[in-house]
Amino acid sequence: GTVDGGPMHYLEIGLQQRGLPFLVAKLFGLVFALFCIGGSFGGGNMFQAWSVGDVTLKNFGVPSLFTGFVLAIICALVIIGGIKRIGHVAGTLVPFMCGIYLVAGLSVIIINIDIVPDMIALIFRSAFAPTEAEGAFLGAAAGTAFMWGMKRALFSNEAGQGSAPIA
Repeated sequence: GTVDGGPMHYLEIGLQQRGLPFLVAKLFGLVFALFCIGGSFGGGNMFQAWSVGDVTLKNFGVPSLFTGFVLAIICALVIIGGIKRIGHVAGTLVPFMCGIYLVAGLSVIIINIDIVPDMIALIFRSAFAPTEAEGAFLGAAAGTAFMWGMKRALFSNEAGQGSAPIA
């Protein structure tokens, strides 16, 4: 019923098998764990809590500190329950989130149904027809779009944080 492993554990064992002293191998596992904790708090939790707090303050007038406190309690209740509770909560929330996403996207399309043909025509016109945007402007626009897309893609799945191998 318990799990013993993860990169910090494998680093310690694997590096010892490769001939490194116990303390050096242990240090590598410890450094990985510390960096992963730092990435989780700084790159994930703090940014997400700030975003939710900012949105609830601007749209509903709820103080950000209160929102952060409520989020911390809810997260603690889930995490303290262990991997099984995390899996149960994720298994319950993810289908609900997908449904909200689909309904919201379809709502935007339905509300703006009268301009959908013009939008599709604009996409094809912009993709294939020559435009006045040339040179540096076009490159900067493409570069900016690419950067924002990569940021969103990487942030959405915690790429590079080191948490995936733990799971």
